[in-house]
Amino acid sequence: MPGLRPRLAKDLGASARLAQVVASEGHFPMYDARERAAWLQRGGVTAWLQGPGLVDAWVVERSGELLGHVAVSRIDMHSHSAYRWREITGIEPDQMLRVSRFFVRERVRGKGVGGALLDVAVARIRVAGMLPVAEVVSESALRLHYDKGWRQRGRYPTDERPLHFLILPASTPEPA
Repeated sequence: MPGLRPRLAKDLGASARLAQVVASEGHFPMYDARERAAWLQRGGVTAWLQGPGLVDAWVVERSGELLGHVAVSRIDMHSHSAYRWREITGIEPDQMLRVSRFFVRERVRGKGVGGALLDVAVARIRVAGMLPVAEVVSESALRLHYDKGWRQRGRYPTDERPLHFLILPASTPEPA
């Protein structure tokens, strides 16, 4: 995909602004309205983009405009997320890498930007020999993951929309 490249330090400001725009449009990245509002107000977006467990990050940029972002991160071994992943997969979280900080500008959704970002993140995870996992709340992101062969392993209720725990199996699933 033209414009797909590793995220650079100079991209942090634009990435943070895009994350704020996408968050104000829907249910990203938090699945609880109170948590999302606090995240936006405290200015923690840039810190979140560089946050704990970050392995790699990529962006799609065209004509100087950032269109999307994705990262690969480790799962914090002492988080609620780690306990859930261990419970639903039977695998230790240190054997997984998570697609995270994944957001795409609304007007380019459905035009390959999200798919290209997801593909590069999965390729990085596979090279590391890890299981690709994701936690998804957005309906558009959920459809994209399903279209790419991801499978739901858990679903947890939240205040607004359910949080879906997805894995990408090692082999291509049989057609339905």
